[in-house]
Amino acid sequence: SDMLLRWQRDPDEEGADPFAGLEAALTAATQ
Repeated sequence: SDMLLRWQRDPDEEGADPFAGLEAALTAATQ
């Protein structure tokens, strides 16, 4: 998904917590 690719490209883009992107990616993957 776009969110997963964006997280992998820029792990700091969303802020200091990389797990926020990981959680979003996992949530998107399970839906």
